[in-house]
Amino acid sequence: MLANIHVGGEHYWLASRVGPPLQWRVAASRVMISVLITLLAMLGAFLIQQRLSRPLRDIAAAARKVRDGARPERLGNYSTCELADVAEQFNMMMASLEEMESTRAVMLAGISHDLRTPLTKLRLALAMDGHVGEETYVRYIDQIDAIISQFIDYMRDNHSEAPVEGDLNALILQLADLFSESGHAFQLNLGDLPLFRFRPVAMSRVVTNLMDNACKYGGAGLEVKTWCTHGLAYLAVLDRGPGLPLHQDPRYLIRPFVRADVGRSSAAGTGLGLAIVDRLVRIHGGSFQLKNRHGGGTQALLVLKSGCAAVGRAGPLQPIETNL
Repeated sequence: MLANIHVGGEHYWLASRVGPPLQWRVAASRVMISVLITLLAMLGAFLIQQRLSRPLRDIAAAARKVRDGARPERLGNYSTCELADVAEQFNMMMASLEEMESTRAVMLAGISHDLRTPLTKLRLALAMDGHVGEETYVRYIDQIDAIISQFIDYMRDNHSEAPVEGDLNALILQLADLFSESGHAFQLNLGDLPLFRFRPVAMSRVVTNLMDNACKYGGAGLEVKTWCTHGLAYLAVLDRGPGLPLHQDPRYLIRPFVRADVGRSSAAGTGLGLAIVDRLVRIHGGSFQLKNRHGGGTQALLVLKSGCAAVGRAGPLQPIETNL
């Protein structure tokens, strides 16, 4: 571009280089900004992808270890709520699998231990053929059958039994009649209970095991009580036997194959009765507690959500503090 100027009467020509039009520069700036934004977006997407893929790789690796029979470490806490939920569910699944594996090992050890004694006695009786009566063989076989039945009950998947609306008091009356026929009379103090939903076969096992324990380890003052309050149904099986040893935590006695030091050493059993009760009560969403009674004896107390009409509403089950 040329320009003619006058300085002191003299004429001068000035030349300057003309750049691209303004609109071109604006367009170029827009393109550069767009490219920069695109690069930043791609970088952000890459970082997000890396952040998401690492936990997914961890979960996939842990799943492969489970498939191969190994025990992976617990997954960590992730910031993304969806991944955190997946990790939590995976950890819960692993804890459940480990509990099942531990239970299986305990079951195998228990079967080996508890079956060995009656089998040894049966073998000795067979060796002394002619010196023992037929009732001896029957007794040992019945012991073996009872032990196997206890193991089956403990490992049974009781979730498959559908809950139905039933009368818990009627079930207790039927079982009490059976125990009375075998020479164990229970005093029944059955309160008003509404019809509510429970698994009849599983609940029958619960009540039978509690009453059988009272007969074996209590022997005297046998009693069953039921009552209902605040939407909860209570069932207590009581005795006036030697009670529980003071130095043992009653919760420990509910574990599989655990037997109390007092009152149980002379009675035959597998140590699974209370464990079965606890498992079945938890399947029903209830709570179970074993403790000493005032004045001597033992109380086995369970609580179930019955929905019975009462003042207040039934919320989450709280620890049982009733002492009868």
